[in-house]
Amino acid sequence: MRRMQIDFTHNPPAKHPDYLVFVEVYATRSSMMRALRRNPKGVVFDHSVIGTYRAACSHATYKLPDYSVPCSTVLFNLHDLGDGTVAHEMTHAALDTIRHVYSGNPMHHAKTEERLATQVGEYCRTFWDWWQNEEEE
Repeated sequence: MRRMQIDFTHNPPAKHPDYLVFVEVYATRSSMMRALRRNPKGVVFDHSVIGTYRAACSHATYKLPDYSVPCSTVLFNLHDLGDGTVAHEMTHAALDTIRHVYSGNPMHHAKTEERLATQVGEYCRTFWDWWQNEEEE
């Protein structure tokens, strides 16, 4: 399993990020599903149909000794890893970021569509930059 972290800060510089996105890439779909079932962040899925998922995005709070920060954890597997899957799951992470950082319904404001597109683009760009470096190692 490979893991990366994306820190989102609405008004840098800040002592702590406003939101975190953890991305985990597993070798197989079954290893990803095992990790999802063990997820300590409290993902709730109907386990009778969990095997149909290509990827997943959970939402939780990441607790550190001196502060807590909302976060998403995105899980992928190598078999299903592709542009569409990454964009789909990063959209879930971006929507959750907007909900937490900008408070409320992500589709409430006129500027939200642009915020969403920017956030998804940034998460996908960050993921693919990281992934290319992983592949080269």
